[in-house]
Amino acid sequence: MKYVQTRELIGLLVLSMLIAGCASFDRTQPNISILSAGGSPLDDNAASAERVLAAIAERNALLFEELGKLPELQDSINDRELAALKHFSMLYGENTARFDLVFSQMYRIGKPEVRKYCTPLQALFWLLEDGQLQPARKIVAHYSLEYLLCATWPTPNLYDISWPSGKIKKAAKGCESTGSKTNPYILTHSLDLAGYYLLKETDDPEAFEYGGDDNDSNFMHIKTRRWGNFKAVVDRLNAPVLIDFYERHNLRYDYYLGARRSNRTVFESKRANCVDTTQFTVYCLQRAGYRAEGLSVPPEGRTPADAHLVTKFYVRGRIFIMDNGRSDPQGIAGPLNSIEGTPYWLNY
Repeated sequence: MKYVQTRELIGLLVLSMLIAGCASFDRTQPNISILSAGGSPLDDNAASAERVLAAIAERNALLFEELGKLPELQDSINDRELAALKHFSMLYGENTARFDLVFSQMYRIGKPEVRKYCTPLQALFWLLEDGQLQPARKIVAHYSLEYLLCATWPTPNLYDISWPSGKIKKAAKGCESTGSKTNPYILTHSLDLAGYYLLKETDDPEAFEYGGDDNDSNFMHIKTRRWGNFKAVVDRLNAPVLIDFYERHNLRYDYYLGARRSNRTVFESKRANCVDTTQFTVYCLQRAGYRAEGLSVPPEGRTPADAHLVTKFYVRGRIFIMDNGRSDPQGIAGPLNSIEGTPYWLNY
């Protein structure tokens, strides 16, 4: 990897200080649930939704309220969304205790007092909106956040067709279902057409049942609607683990000097150096209510002239590092007792 040269170091440090000084700008606020008192006036489908979800409202009032915060339901509830809610109620009734446990894990992702809505809950709703009841059952039965996101979020970096098949298979294992090597819902409905290339590289492509192709206009419409709007996506990235997953699976390292691309441009191009990746990371973390700042560090055994920018952020007062602005994204390290003497992001 190439590194930022001496003449860029001052710019890196200045950017780091500027980023650190904006800790509360543009912080989000929770959506008002349409299913709670004080929510939007009910249309016919919303009234039907309340009846459909009556059992959930009685047994888990918090889940009922959080459903009403999902952006898909904020304006009104269409027939497709009402059908998804009916399946949601059915799924909840099949194993209420298990579903409550899964929701409790979902709810802890991000800060409920700041985030607009619960992002993992939205991902599960998407499966049901897309008519994927059986995959949703499997996710509830074998829940992990990584498994859920692999099934519902775009992961184009996982499908890089320049990778050898062995590397693709190794990367794909992180998205496999617990206890199942041929789950038909691994990555294939992640709304990314590049998934086709992954299927061609597997030993058993029929096991994946790929659901979209280049000429499927509805497939492309769903992808654009869910992932084409900058504000909608950064609202969705409302926790460190969500930001990390998105960056590792979508952003590509691009070597250039200094800060050249806005957050919106990074989102649209999916390419950035360490400076602009850090800027994007800090922006998302601060919107989500986390204290975050850029941290300029020299790689181990090198001089400050070889500075690299990473993101330092805090969760419950503990220090964490996120480092995805490089050709081999390192994700999140921490909690750390201190920055000094920590080799994780210094070993390049």
